Amino acid sequence: MEISQFTQRFMQIEEELGLFRVTDSLSFPWWDAVRYHVQKLVFPHLVQAPAPVAAGTPPLPERLRNLVERLRLRCLLNLRAVFLRHDVLAFRSPRIVREGRRSDIALDHLLPLCPGRHLVIDSSPHRYDRSFSKPSQLAPRPPGLERIEAEIEKAFGIAIDLDTFVRHRLHDFERSYRRYRWLLRRVKPKLVLLSQDGIQKGLFRALRESGTPCVEVQHGLINASHPAYGYPRSVSGDGLSMFPDVLFAFSAFWIKGCHYPARSHVAVGNDNFVPKTGAEGTSGDDILVIAAGAFQTTKPSDL
Repeated sequence: MEISQFTQRFMQIEEELGLFRVTDSLSFPWWDAVRYHVQKLVFPHLVQAPAPVAAGTPPLPERLRNLVERLRLRCLLNLRAVFLRHDVLAFRSPRIVREGRRSDIALDHLLPLCPGRHLVIDSSPHRYDRSFSKPSQLAPRPPGLERIEAEIEKAFGIAIDLDTFVRHRLHDFERSYRRYRWLLRRVKPKLVLLSQDGIQKGLFRALRESGTPCVEVQHGLINASHPAYGYPRSVSGDGLSMFPDVLFAFSAFWIKGCHYPARSHVAVGNDNFVPKTGAEGTSGDDILVIAAGAFQTTKPSDL
């Protein structure tokens, strides 16, 4: 089964079980906090993909340096949140290193356009803005979980126990929600910009409750098969509290290719590989290179 077939059938199950039903705009379905993780768990089992190779444990000195750096950054963030006021709170994902400096290819173009004081949080290489739940920390078992397990087994032929898996991630969701609620109450930003955070549901919930406008900036590929950006067509961002107010997409192509229930979508680029200005047409011998710079070491110019 291909990933597109899997996600379509998965979304049918979600609609049939009514997993996104809510009563008001501040309510949230518990399922939305874990669906991304459940899809990432089920599909490899379905296609019998080999288990990913675990990264080796870094040497003790390196682990200690990373711990000290995270604590330093966390303390600085808390001090700025308590004693300073900022107009814009931004969550960058600077995964690309250029000339010794980390950059966020999307957000770095938008931040200079935002007036006022900026508080910028980098999610890479250290995630210091929040802490994560331990594997032993579990939330209460959510209602209807056994029905979801039964439908997954019926649709995909996989018997899977989601109890501990889901309860741990719900605990982590609540932990992140409380942390971001505290942060927003302290900073009181007029606008939040974020990149690479489509699965940070705790942050989105805290934002909707605070009434703070939020703009998510497309960070890479998004389509109907992406578990964080492909939702059933019946799901509306107006009725759920765990989506951004606005999604800035590279072009209309990406907006049409998935159903991501932000309240509104804005294409900030275009669908043309070759700008209309400049040389007319091509010679027929040109090569189009589509590359994901964050995941490669070879520059397109070196190919």
